[in-house]
Amino acid sequence: MRLLLLLIWVIPAAQAAAAISFTGGMGAIGKITFGRLCDKLSPRYVIIPCFLLQLISITILKHTTTMTMVWLFVIVFGFSMGGFAPLQPLAVSNLFGKANFAMILGFSNLVINCLGTMGPPFAGFIYDTTDSYHTAFNIFTITYIIAAILVYFAGGKKPQPLRNPDTIKITTSVLF
Repeated sequence: MRLLLLLIWVIPAAQAAAAISFTGGMGAIGKITFGRLCDKLSPRYVIIPCFLLQLISITILKHTTTMTMVWLFVIVFGFSMGGFAPLQPLAVSNLFGKANFAMILGFSNLVINCLGTMGPPFAGFIYDTTDSYHTAFNIFTITYIIAAILVYFAGGKKPQPLRNPDTIKITTSVLF
């Protein structure tokens, strides 16, 4: 309830818009950072911290009472959200191979999109029945923990880097 009141009554529209925009900017930084990490590590070991950062961001949001905490949430959530999008296909390919890549990625996207669509109405239902978002945030936190554990144990093969970063040569060409 505190967060809802904070967002509705305390944060001016310009600051709310800035926070949403900054979330996207942090997402861009997250994409670059997590993508670079995938050049050196298995996507399995890169996506797990991404889930854990999302867990941390939900915990921050759950306890938010000040604008400073809102900005901390924006930084952590935006960074981790940005990292997840490019990591998902890399992790699926690395964990399960290319033979069933499209089917597994499609199914995982279906599950993610369905759960993502159900999240806000579910949180609203929890708030309507308990007068608090804490239970919903706790459930979301548990799902991030489960996701990190499932990714850690997913796939049958030992995780390997996608390529050896020491052998990568960057080439550029200019088209005129």
